[in-house]
Amino acid sequence: MGVAKTEYHKSTYSPDFRPMLLKVQQLCNGDYMRPLKIRCFDWNNNAAPDFMGECETSLDELLRGETKEWTFRRRGQSRTYGKLLCRKRRVRQQPSFLQYVQGGVEIHLIVANDLTGPHGDPPDPGPPYPTRQDPLGRGGDDDQP
Repeated sequence: MGVAKTEYHKSTYSPDFRPMLLKVQQLCNGDYMRPLKIRCFDWNNNAAPDFMGECETSLDELLRGETKEWTFRRRGQSRTYGKLLCRKRRVRQQPSFLQYVQGGVEIHLIVANDLTGPHGDPPDPGPPYPTRQDPLGRGGDDDQP
């Protein structure tokens, strides 16, 4: 199942890709040790992309160290078809609502109840609810047929 795709670069043997923003939940479902497969294709103008190779890593391995380098190989072959260099990566923590509250956030809640809404003005001695009209357009109270 594909998680993300980069943009493609034409006519270059060493493309430099833009940074991607992916949620950990989307990438590995929160499991930093889950295997991640990175597949590389060579873009063709007049045909389907050619499979260059793949490598496997985990988010835990990806986040360790300064610069990571993986070699693209095709399954069952020892020939190298390219290298993937990862220079920058980071995980940005996004606290949940519960963590905000546990951190000492104060919440002020004000509740108001409007008693004059459908009941009308309290000093007015009229009926408590508006009367409805029958299909013939005659006015009447709710309790009359």
